[in-house]
Amino acid sequence: MSYETPMKTTISLILFSLLAMTLLISTTVFSSEIGTANAQKYSVIATIPVGNAPFGVAINPANGLVYVANSDSGTVSVINPATNTVVATIPVGDVPIGVAINPTTINPTNGLVYVTNVVSNTVSVVSTVS
Repeated sequence: MSYETPMKTTISLILFSLLAMTLLISTTVFSSEIGTANAQKYSVIATIPVGNAPFGVAINPANGLVYVANSDSGTVSVINPATNTVVATIPVGDVPIGVAINPTTINPTNGLVYVTNVVSNTVSVVSTVS
């Protein structure tokens, strides 16, 4: 009896500087985790479990949080990169794949997160203010 390991495909890479560390965030299709790698040494320093089939990722420059669209879960995971933990899971529409941040210039802590939901043909607008 043979079996195949699910194919892992890196979808997006974002290089950013946060808290004097350069990090590399990548999402992997067919895996329910986000890998964080030290861009200077190219080694994985943490693996963060999120929802099923993480697809899109965005970083809010105002609060430093990372937002990950979990396409098979219908959720967005909010990650605190300082602790590499999920601090919130937000339900959105069906098959969310894209995430964008609108960091307002008037009050940067009130930037909105926009999530595209492919199957429900909607865009969820998420407030970053609790």
